Amino acid sequence: MSVHAHQPSKRPRDLYDEHWHRRVSPSTMMGMPVNPFKLFVYWSVDDERRALVAYHFMTSWYDLPLYLCLYDVTDCWFDGYNAPLLQKNSVHADADNWYFQGLTPGRNYIAHLATTTLKDMFTILRSNVISLPPSKSPTTRQIVRFVQPFQERGTNLKDLQPPSTFCCEAEFDGYHVIEPKVVQSE
Repeated sequence: MSVHAHQPSKRPRDLYDEHWHRRVSPSTMMGMPVNPFKLFVYWSVDDERRALVAYHFMTSWYDLPLYLCLYDVTDCWFDGYNAPLLQKNSVHADADNWYFQGLTPGRNYIAHLATTTLKDMFTILRSNVISLPPSKSPTTRQIVRFVQPFQERGTNLKDLQPPSTFCCEAEFDGYHVIEPKVVQSE
């Protein structure tokens, strides 16, 4: 019995093969904020869930009308139906990500990958709650004003008065209470 060391593949095309498969075992849908007005959602539907949904609707996964729905769930306990539907976008069966734009800052959102039934929507995947940060409006920004230094305005720093003292400066220096010295009489 001879033992051979493992030889690396001599096929140079393996070095440059940039084809890859994103494999996520369970079906998942995740969302994240991009900025106060935009969020990003990505998802993966595993083969088992695709087959189950296709079997339920008695059609191929690729023949299902798929929609990406966005709900505003701020201040509500979302049960899938009690929040306003903000956007409903048709997506291809092979799509796996989407950007929602033009949203309200400081609100909470949930995305659904869904298909239609005779009466309503049937949710296939649901995202996490996506909280958009608040927007910094021009009224809340600090205004920085630049002024000329004293020297350029003709004010001499030596002429400025020192800050006034406060009433308890002799007993308190800001960090310590100063005990008055007791003079002993002889």
